[in-house]
Amino acid sequence: RPDDGGKDLWQGGVYREVVAPERLVFTFAWEGEGENGGSGPETLVTVTFAEHEGNKTRLIFRQAVFKSIEQLEGHRGGWSSTFDRLEDRLRALQSGETGK
Repeated sequence: RPDDGGKDLWQGGVYREVVAPERLVFTFAWEGEGENGGSGPETLVTVTFAEHEGNKTRLIFRQAVFKSIEQLEGHRGGWSSTFDRLEDRLRALQSGETGK
């Protein structure tokens, strides 16, 4: 998260459904953000993959239910940066680059 102050952020969850190569469903909760340092509010993430225009894949990402707009916006920013890094990595792999 942008306001994390450089600290490590930990999350946990449980896979609820794995249907290769079509769908992942899992729970998501920040560790240490709940009462007495336990897990924070749990959300459910559903990621679906579908063939798109030949050799491409369409990814549909859903996460719910949030307790506030602030939580939703925080997750939106985090996942957006994650997907941007994934896109960069996939482009590098396609061009034959190695490394991180």
